[in-house]
Amino acid sequence: MNKKFYSLVLAASLIGGGAFYLYWPVSVAKPHSKTVQTVYGSVEVKEPVLLELLESAAFERLKGVNQYGIMAFVKPEQKYTRYTHSLGVFYLLRRFGAPLEEQVAGLLHDVSHTTFSHVADFLHNSIQDKYSYQDSIFAWYLEKTGLLAILKKHGMERVAQFGNGVEYKMLKADLPNLCADRLEYNIYGGYVEGWINEEQMRAMVDSISYQDDQWMFKDASLAKQFAKISVDLSVQNWCSAQNAFVSTAMANLLKRGFALNIITQDDFHFSTDQQVWDKLRASDDSEMKKLFAMIDNQETGYGKGTKEKHDLYFKGKFRGVDPLVLSNGKATRLTEVDPSFGDYLKECGASVKEHYIAYL
Repeated sequence: MNKKFYSLVLAASLIGGGAFYLYWPVSVAKPHSKTVQTVYGSVEVKEPVLLELLESAAFERLKGVNQYGIMAFVKPEQKYTRYTHSLGVFYLLRRFGAPLEEQVAGLLHDVSHTTFSHVADFLHNSIQDKYSYQDSIFAWYLEKTGLLAILKKHGMERVAQFGNGVEYKMLKADLPNLCADRLEYNIYGGYVEGWINEEQMRAMVDSISYQDDQWMFKDASLAKQFAKISVDLSVQNWCSAQNAFVSTAMANLLKRGFALNIITQDDFHFSTDQQVWDKLRASDDSEMKKLFAMIDNQETGYGKGTKEKHDLYFKGKFRGVDPLVLSNGKATRLTEVDPSFGDYLKECGASVKEHYIAYL
């Protein structure tokens, strides 16, 4: 017999114009299984903890949070959400035999991303302080959204301490190593950019193995193709002056929106990109209009400054990888198998160390 269960829902508060979260009884038939579809393949999920998390409003919200944050409004063709990414990470962990708890951590690892994703790091200056804002609020976010209650119900509350004394080796690893998170956002990122197609994506996944606590490639040519994607994404996207310029403008828009009570902290943490964007865009405030103009006309809004004269300084995190490759039965770094790639990795890493940006 199907049972009724309580689902987390988002409710808009008419008092004060804010937003709040609460448990609301919803009569829904509890699923016995669910097929999770990803571009890499599909998996059947039957574990109750996973089913509840997948059906939660907090996880569904990630459909409205773009992987590239504000850049998705600059380049709307970049269709890639935190929801797609999280399911992809979950798929990799499940396919390669991660324990259930680590699969749960993989599914939830990005759930605490605010609207516009890493714009939060520009807002809180956590890029310069070398931490991720969404990681710093992870446990708090799970509690606020009711996800912690689900984890506790299934004896998996340890997941809430991920990154705070609890680590999952398959999910996260330090650069230049591979991990499920890094594998997914680079493979799908290469697809979004049009550098590889779906067949090539799946070929990369088929070439991956996990052994001796390490992810590695069985094919050196695919390892190099993947590693080049990681470098190019860093240079062209994450560490670019364009990203810094647009994300800083968006962070200033959010600050102005908070100051004028156009948006609330709840909107920022629990809403979606489009909802917050529309609220800010509707304002007649002259300062906000100038900031939107900076984003709209970003191609001509900035240029190269100097250390002595600049409006914005940015030092991004270079995310180029040096994956392990199975060579003659031994795990070897790609840069040892292909020294020319090592030169390319160093050159590109040095080129994005810092930006001095001048506003035009």
